[in-house]
Amino acid sequence: MYAIYLRKSRKDRELELLGETETLARHEQALTELARNKGLIVSDIYREVVSGETISSRPEMQKLLKAVEGGAYEGVLVMEVERLARGNTKDQGIVAEAFQLSSTLIVTPLKTYDPSNEYDEEYFEFGLFMSRREYKAINRRIQRGRIASVKEGKYIAGVAPLGYDKIKIKDAKGFTLAPNKDADTIRLIFSLYTNNENPIGMQLIAKRLDALGIKPPRAKHWSRASIKDILTNPTYIGKVRWQWRKVNKIVENGEVIEHRPKRKPDEYMLIDGLHPPIISEDIYNKAQDRLKDKYILPIASNKDIKNPLAGLMICEKCGAYMTRVRCHTGDFIKCSNSHCDNVSSKMELIEKSVVEVLEYWFADYKVNFTGKYRKQDYTNYTNAISSCNDKLNTLHSQLSNAYDFLEQGIYTVDVFRQRSITLQNEIAETEKVLKKIKAEYENKLSEEAILNNFIPHTEQLLGNYYTLDVKSRNDILHQLLIKVTYIKTEKGTRNKPAPFKIKIYPKILKAQP
Repeated sequence: MYAIYLRKSRKDRELELLGETETLARHEQALTELARNKGLIVSDIYREVVSGETISSRPEMQKLLKAVEGGAYEGVLVMEVERLARGNTKDQGIVAEAFQLSSTLIVTPLKTYDPSNEYDEEYFEFGLFMSRREYKAINRRIQRGRIASVKEGKYIAGVAPLGYDKIKIKDAKGFTLAPNKDADTIRLIFSLYTNNENPIGMQLIAKRLDALGIKPPRAKHWSRASIKDILTNPTYIGKVRWQWRKVNKIVENGEVIEHRPKRKPDEYMLIDGLHPPIISEDIYNKAQDRLKDKYILPIASNKDIKNPLAGLMICEKCGAYMTRVRCHTGDFIKCSNSHCDNVSSKMELIEKSVVEVLEYWFADYKVNFTGKYRKQDYTNYTNAISSCNDKLNTLHSQLSNAYDFLEQGIYTVDVFRQRSITLQNEIAETEKVLKKIKAEYENKLSEEAILNNFIPHTEQLLGNYYTLDVKSRNDILHQLLIKVTYIKTEKGTRNKPAPFKIKIYPKILKAQP
């Protein structure tokens, strides 16, 4: 049995935009005809409809590799070997190994590759290598082209922001933006947020838009986050922003994870765009000034804090902060997301549970860790630091002697140069090792001091907790906890409250003894 793998290349997608017929259909017809001419029986066809650089972003390739590794096929038909893996060296190795170990043939219109054949294996791996080089070259050209377009004020992102339509520039390459009927919604949001007489917050703006029947893009309801994205988007004052959320790749637990951190103004491009603004710069800057005046605790500056859990409680269902709500029956903790169905509970019950769970955790922590860090032996660190310092003294002395030997004529210039370079390299390497050892030693000492102080400090805080005012209680909980998650699915009665679940996240995490 054989399989067919179909995937578009970047060139294919560009040809389709110019009017060429659908690529996968043409390739499927060509490979089916190839199988018929060779007398091969095709049992499965894998159609990769998404565009991804890596195997992890190509689901059909993942399925194919799993089948190949299990020996499901005698061979796989593909238009070019480059269609199998054009990603990084790691991905290319995974593909090559899967076909080699399972002795699965790779059949293309030009050649059939047998991975168990030494020459075919080398030819196959060389093809993947050249494909990767070509991909990088194409990607560099594309990035240069994108940056050039941004500098010209063109809009190159895939989707236009709310309030604009993405349109083709007349008699020129590229795209720009044109305001549409939703531009009035953008003006309303900025007006409500920057109104001098009665400005309202982002959460209230979201509720107001929902009440007016104005639908947000790609969502059922407006949220605080969607309002903030609009208020901070410079596109609405006629700017083009690029590389603001540039992808950073890091390795976590053996997997490549992509992050899009927000960047500082000097780390991304902000250019005057070709499109007309919806909002004036004065109104936009006024909104930015108000956004900067953010607060930590959800209370007015002229009022006393009433919630000991302020800034700590997180809704486990939606991730929003939990806030205090005053009712005729007392104070309740409720999710701030008006569309979340997490059931509220009395504040005093939640506070009591948080303190009890924290005390239980601390008692267990104390048993496991008391005295553990006081018995640390740092002899290895002190000996290593002393050894490095001795070695540095010796190397500096040898370097000084080398200068003396050069002046005395014992060393020629060439000998001195070689000797001094060797000694300077050794000094640099030793200083690097010494810096690393000192950093580890200082971290250990700092950790020991923190942990040795943590137990008596925490005992004192928890012991005095209920004798303090609400603000002091909140300060204590912030010292000891990162956050507390809360969930409750059933409503109770006054006489029989329904149970809820909380989970605390201490600032010093519990480890195994």
